[in-house]
Amino acid sequence: MIKFTIPKISQSLNVWQRQHFMVRNRIKKAWVWEVKVTKLNGKWPEATTKQKVVITSYRKRRLDQDNFIGGAKPLVDALTKNKLIFDDSPDWVDVEYRQEIDGKNTRTEIEIKDFAYPGHGSLIARHLKETV
Repeated sequence: MIKFTIPKISQSLNVWQRQHFMVRNRIKKAWVWEVKVTKLNGKWPEATTKQKVVITSYRKRRLDQDNFIGGAKPLVDALTKNKLIFDDSPDWVDVEYRQEIDGKNTRTEIEIKDFAYPGHGSLIARHLKETV
């Protein structure tokens, strides 16, 4: 299991969609670098199986769940880009999104576990065969 904390929170989907595309690109890159630094410090292996990811956002106030999930997409993409999850499709990751109130210490905690079930190895082989 991998567990780490990033000292920032994702934006709501409403805020995200209204930003200029260059601002969104900067935010995406910032999430990639946050995850990359954490991964290098932890020396974690690349994902090769389906993963269970729990993203817990500690923020001043809760967002509605759709806004939270949509706003957390750059974080999920950063996990994929840094190979902590193989792909962000439901075949490869099961993501659970949680929100907690903590106005004094806003942060995002990520927990990643192997999601083992029979026959998953054949799913990996099939995916690799399709992409070649």
